Amino acid sequence: MSHAPRKSLKSAFATLLGLALVAAPVAAIPAQASTDGTGVVINELYMNGGSSGASYLNKFVELYNPTGADIPLTGMSLQYRSRTGTGDPTTVTALTGVIPAHKTYLVAGGSNAANGAALPTPDQSDAGLNFAGAGGLVILADQTSALNPGTGDIAGAPGVIDAVGYGTANTFETAAASAASVSTSINRTDGADTNDNSAD
Repeated sequence: MSHAPRKSLKSAFATLLGLALVAAPVAAIPAQASTDGTGVVINELYMNGGSSGASYLNKFVELYNPTGADIPLTGMSLQYRSRTGTGDPTTVTALTGVIPAHKTYLVAGGSNAANGAALPTPDQSDAGLNFAGAGGLVILADQTSALNPGTGDIAGAPGVIDAVGYGTANTFETAAASAASVSTSINRTDGADTNDNSAD
C-alpha cells in the first residue's frame, strides 16, 4: 500500500495546541523488538479521544518505520490490556498494509464521546481499540492471536515487537510512561526505542 506522507500527529498537536509534545517494492524486514532502529515502533498513543476537552475525536496509535525499507504489517497486531490485567489482552487488532520507509501508520481507535477534531485519514481503524486514560498496556505483537507477555518488565519478551505500559499499568518495558492528559499524547522522542517506557 502506498500513501502520501503525513505529518506525525505530534506536529499536529503542537500546531493545534501551541505546545510541543515530548509521526516501491516491499522488502521484508524482521519483526523482532529492536533498540537499534531496525524495526517498527509504537511512536505515539492518544488515549482520551472524544472526552471533554479532547484534542481529537478518536483514540489512536501511530506506528513508525525508522528504516530505509518498506515494512509489511501482515502477521502483526496491536493489542491492549488494562492496567491491572494479567491474562490475554482484551483487544487484538490484526494489522494490514505496509509502512513506507521513514513514514508513519495511523490506527484510529474508539471514542469516549463526541468532542475533539477529526483525525487525519487513518491507515486503519478499529473502534474496539479503547485505551483507558489512567493506565494500560499497548503491545505491537508479531502475531495476530492474543499474546500474554506476563506482567512487570516485558522488554524483549517473545512475540513483543514493541510495547508501551503507561500510567498505573502493571506491565511495561523497564518502567511505565507517565499517563497523558486529555489534550496530550504519549510519544517517543525521534522514534527512538530504548526499551524503557519511562525514558522514551
